[in-house]
Amino acid sequence: MQKFYRGLFRFCLASLLSALIATSSVASSRTEKEGVLYITNPSVPAEGQRMMQTTELWRVGSLDSDILLGYVSKVIGDEDGNVYVLDGQMRHVLVLSAQGELSASLSREGEGPGEIQRPVDLFQISDGVLGIVEGFPAQIVLINLEGVPLPSIFVGKDGSRGLGNLQEGKFRSGRLVLFGQSQEMHQDGLQITEYLGKFSLDGTEEIRYLDKSYLNNLAAPSFNEMDRYFVNNGRWTLGPDGYVYTAPLFSEYEIHVFNDEGKLTRVIQRDFESRPRSKKELTALSKGPAMMVDGRRVSVKSTVEDRDPCVKSLRADENGALWVLNSWGDRDQEPGVFITYDVFDSQGEFRKRVSLRMEGDPRTDLIFWVDDDHLAVVQIDSEDETSEEGAPLELIYYQIE
Repeated sequence: MQKFYRGLFRFCLASLLSALIATSSVASSRTEKEGVLYITNPSVPAEGQRMMQTTELWRVGSLDSDILLGYVSKVIGDEDGNVYVLDGQMRHVLVLSAQGELSASLSREGEGPGEIQRPVDLFQISDGVLGIVEGFPAQIVLINLEGVPLPSIFVGKDGSRGLGNLQEGKFRSGRLVLFGQSQEMHQDGLQITEYLGKFSLDGTEEIRYLDKSYLNNLAAPSFNEMDRYFVNNGRWTLGPDGYVYTAPLFSEYEIHVFNDEGKLTRVIQRDFESRPRSKKELTALSKGPAMMVDGRRVSVKSTVEDRDPCVKSLRADENGALWVLNSWGDRDQEPGVFITYDVFDSQGEFRKRVSLRMEGDPRTDLIFWVDDDHLAVVQIDSEDETSEEGAPLELIYYQIE
């Protein structure tokens, strides 16, 4: 009997040691270089895969709905459960109750106080006040929930009006961070500078996190995907503690983290190989856009990469966890799965992969996280050809279980 227990003890000890060795072999490493902490994570998360179910609460915008949607630029919510939908085509903000009923329409097209022309983003700047990011001129149009306009925030180095244009904005914990673009005409073309910065509420830039400049040769326009890649289109986010997370590299899975003073403090890395593009995708991307120069339609020579960028979008939840959509996260998912995220804890450790079950096609649909427990998906009914303006949009509001 004693031999049995000794053997069992040795077996358990060997199993424990094997588990510890296996765990240590996939653990993250932490090194410091020039005051920046580099956290290198393995390809496998510590807690594995998690499947999250969703429940549809309501939907609006279909042909049999009383609510008509044009182009949905942003969806946000408040603590009372109200949902605010910025429609960039209709130039207004729809206010929906927690049950999906229309309660108000705020703003309208125009150049007057509280009016908008090129809205691109939306956030709540304080209780009862919304900030609508106007692309050009660069400003934040403020309006309260009664529809009363407040003085706009004109964005520029000195808070002056009309300096460049804005593309994205976030306001969180009293901090305003904007992604924008400035332009300057040169002899050889248009010098464009894209930037991500923190601004005061009078429109003055306080911190420049990142910027990137390139020359747009109007005589011989071209597009190089690698050269033009930057942190716009959702590849940056603002955390609840004021930290700013960015994905500035096309071919590397790296998240650069800036503290509230604008200093790069951490780089979160993950062992990762980006998704290769199909021949069909490369052909479509290589065609490139066309642009008008002096009234002439000029084709743009395009150079694109064989693979998708490693990181597609970033999101920081209220607990400080970072949700990363990588290049595989909205492609080739198992049946019933809409999208999959890599989730890192507040210390930069790769904790888990989270998949969301819901209907739709993430290649064409838009997803907006309203809060940690709710999200909105805007679907295009590509089967419908009855509308002269194109297929109708439908917004579906989900609760995450």
